[in-house]
Amino acid sequence: MKNDAYRWVLAIVAGVFAVTANNSADAAVIGTFNSRAAWETAAGTPDFFEDFSGPGNLLPVSPPFVTGSLTIEGISRPTTAFPSLVRSSIPAESVDGTQHLLVRIGTTQSHDASLILTFDRPITAIGFDLNPNPGTIHNPAGNNPNVIDFTTSAGGGSFNLPTTDVTEFRGFTFDMPFTSFTMTSNSFFPTWGLDNLAAVSSPVPEPSSIAVWSLLALVVGGTGWYRRKRRAA
Repeated sequence: MKNDAYRWVLAIVAGVFAVTANNSADAAVIGTFNSRAAWETAAGTPDFFEDFSGPGNLLPVSPPFVTGSLTIEGISRPTTAFPSLVRSSIPAESVDGTQHLLVRIGTTQSHDASLILTFDRPITAIGFDLNPNPGTIHNPAGNNPNVIDFTTSAGGGSFNLPTTDVTEFRGFTFDMPFTSFTMTSNSFFPTWGLDNLAAVSSPVPEPSSIAVWSLLALVVGGTGWYRRKRRAA
């Protein structure tokens, strides 16, 4: 009887770790969208929005750019000649005719190695408008487009920059919350405008957390039940 009880407790503990491991392993991007309307339908109503149209025409972002609950910073190479971000409204680089952030990340030594967007609360969806700097569109035929890779604690993926001077939307939804969205690129010179950034906060509580705590409660309750049964015997 004693061995059976211990095996029962060990099985529950293993279940707790299995649920946790599965949740981590299964974390991934669950939706990719090129339409803001479709993204909002899938993700829900954004509770964060930034159009970067504050004061100042040309503002190098160093130290990191902070707006509300969002911090944006570049991870520079030692030889970086330009800041990773510039708030700009230059017509030739415009996203929607208003101020935006000009992003410089890539393999050239004058660009940053990565760009990190950090939220002060967990989110499950992120979306933004983008437009390539016309001077860096090297593939007007659409061959080998500049690719931006992204990583989060909830999974990663990539998106292509437009191959013509047009504004496009990129949006993503995730099955687990995260706070940091890191962008990198293996392209040589992808300079592009980021604008109208939106995000959807994670609902509380998380279903996976409820499952884990429920299993832990079973472990504690089962152990107590076994001890009471032994004393009664």
